[in-house]
Amino acid sequence: MPITLNCPKCQKPFRVRDESIGGRVRCPSCAAVLQVPSSLAPSSHFGLDGPGGPQNPSEVTGAHRPMADAVAPTPPSEDDMMLGGPGGRPPMMEYGAANTALPAPPSIKYRGLPPTPIPGLPTAPAPYTSGGRMDRPAAGGGGPSPQPTRSQSSFVLPPAAGPATQLPGTAASPAWAAACRGLSMVQAGLILWMVPFLGAIGHLVWAYLKPEQAAADAPGYLGRAELPFWKELALAYTVPAVTFGLLLLFFGRAKCTSVPDESTARGLARAATFCTLLGLLGAGVAAVVYLGYAGRVNLPPVAGPLALCVWAPAAVLADLFTLLFIGQVGWAASRPRLLLSVGTFLTFALVAPALMAAATLFYPAVEPVRATLAQYGNPFANPDKRVTLRIMVAVGVVAVYGVVLFARYAGLAGAAKRAIRNQFGV
Repeated sequence: MPITLNCPKCQKPFRVRDESIGGRVRCPSCAAVLQVPSSLAPSSHFGLDGPGGPQNPSEVTGAHRPMADAVAPTPPSEDDMMLGGPGGRPPMMEYGAANTALPAPPSIKYRGLPPTPIPGLPTAPAPYTSGGRMDRPAAGGGGPSPQPTRSQSSFVLPPAAGPATQLPGTAASPAWAAACRGLSMVQAGLILWMVPFLGAIGHLVWAYLKPEQAAADAPGYLGRAELPFWKELALAYTVPAVTFGLLLLFFGRAKCTSVPDESTARGLARAATFCTLLGLLGAGVAAVVYLGYAGRVNLPPVAGPLALCVWAPAAVLADLFTLLFIGQVGWAASRPRLLLSVGTFLTFALVAPALMAAATLFYPAVEPVRATLAQYGNPFANPDKRVTLRIMVAVGVVAVYGVVLFARYAGLAGAAKRAIRNQFGV
């Protein structure tokens, strides 16, 4: 039985054959092309007549209305029509016998133009539409869920505004900035600690090129007999760099204790700072004792060895805690590969000295240095050129190792600093 529909453009009713369900038809009044939904049943039927009621049975069945012609299927466009859906034109109320209201034909929605509601007329609900697509549920309550079409301009409102949420650590940007400055100070201190090893390499070159001048015991610029020129030179590139480097390491590690709690690295920074303080105290006491000023400050001779016993493990633990701090900061700053870099550095720092100690079994260097210093007071003053060359090779290997070690150490501190800046924008 034909289906009765209303045209959205001319508001005139027309009929659609059962075989046109799901296809496209043309309005016989205004020639608008419409899409008939496939969800309509062939038995759908609506009568149309005035409030006075139908005059004959043919008017009840809608036989007096024109029949729409089917249109060949073409790809949909913005000018197509679609039946049903929210926002369509309100339906026309129809009346049957005894002035009883009959269901109106489904409304037709034109996809190319916005809907224009007619004031004063009720709008029929569309129970099977959602987001512009009509899907009739299957038997038993199941069926395909409604899905919106791309042409439907639907927006989901965001939830009500609540307390602002931030990534871990972003609320503590000042703390990360302070930790970044602390790492910069640590990096500068490590670079200063490279200076004594670079100076030792230059000293070796000087001793190799001018052995007589390097081995001379004449007083230097200070005019003190116990300080020849070569010793003054060694003190010049060692003492200032080591002293300022230790101060930068101490204050830099103390600055790193301001990292946020969520980084779980604050305890490591505190441990490194405490061990650095112990190392500074031990190094100061040892310097006073071994430079001959113990009597002036009433220190016993045993204070020197005890200070060295405190300084050596404190320095090792301070560096170890600093490296663990760098690795943990890399993890908190979304750079877990920094942990692998720290592990590689620790392997190099532990294996290389062991290899050098094993090499002394085949290439002895410690005993020649000790004997030369005890006899001549200068490691390069031995008249035996082979012994002097052996000492130069050993000192050169240690100096190169020190340069590489502290350069890599400073590189790790710089990598942690860059990770903080990239992650937290400080």
